[in-house]
Amino acid sequence: MSISDFYVAFRRKRGNTTNDQREVKAADLGVLAGAKILTISDSSLILDSEAHHGRILDFTSSSAVTVTVAPGLRPDFFCGISQGGAGQVTLSPAVGVSLVEQNIQFKTAQRYAMLSLIAFTLNSYRLFGNTAA
Repeated sequence: MSISDFYVAFRRKRGNTTNDQREVKAADLGVLAGAKILTISDSSLILDSEAHHGRILDFTSSSAVTVTVAPGLRPDFFCGISQGGAGQVTLSPAVGVSLVEQNIQFKTAQRYAMLSLIAFTLNSYRLFGNTAA
């Protein structure tokens, strides 16, 4: 069993009745409390709902990095992308994934640049932050 196998239930009560109940994955409680930074030294990564949702991914590679936005990520997926090393980080949508950025720039601008990737619907993402062509 892993932390992703557990859920926490939240109930809202008014008077003697329970109006609403929501369940949150225990692994996502950290997302609610604050960002968790994952340091990644690899030069490629395929995004994963369980491992990367709500996290800041700090890429420390000295060579170029490619991050693939995979299809089927959770529809509320979001993560931060940080270029912590010398290698420029490029985001690349997989087949069936829409990725947009206002200037059509999908790379980090320089070391220490930060980007945010947010799902607006299933398989449709917007990228913003310190981007470059």
